[in-house]
Amino acid sequence: MLQIPVTNNPKTEFFTQVYDTRTSDNANAVNLQLTTYFNTMSSMWYLDLKDSLGNPYALGLAMVPNIDITRSVTILPNDFGQFRIFDTTGDGNATLTSLGNSSYLVYFANGEFEDLYTNSPSVTKIAPIGDM
Repeated sequence: MLQIPVTNNPKTEFFTQVYDTRTSDNANAVNLQLTTYFNTMSSMWYLDLKDSLGNPYALGLAMVPNIDITRSVTILPNDFGQFRIFDTTGDGNATLTSLGNSSYLVYFANGEFEDLYTNSPSVTKIAPIGDM
């Protein structure tokens, strides 16, 4: 689990490296370019996710608390992991000043969130079609 340092500047662009912290080897690290920005019309923070060269993986991901905000990004490798927003206020209301103060961006390696939070109501497991 990695907490990604974010600020509540109305628009911030930065580079980060994500990897599995459960191992001592970060050979499979992924370099990313992230842009966070606040939309006053929707009162919501958004995330643009690009590779290290600026090629987009996804643009305009709503930073909704307690869900995998990258779950719909099919261009990412299957073992990529997930980004989640944790809101320490419990109300889930995004404000211009909440990101980096009461809301935090966290990266979980593949399977890490499920291992840590198996009883969380926000954990969703996809059952094989035959098990439905």
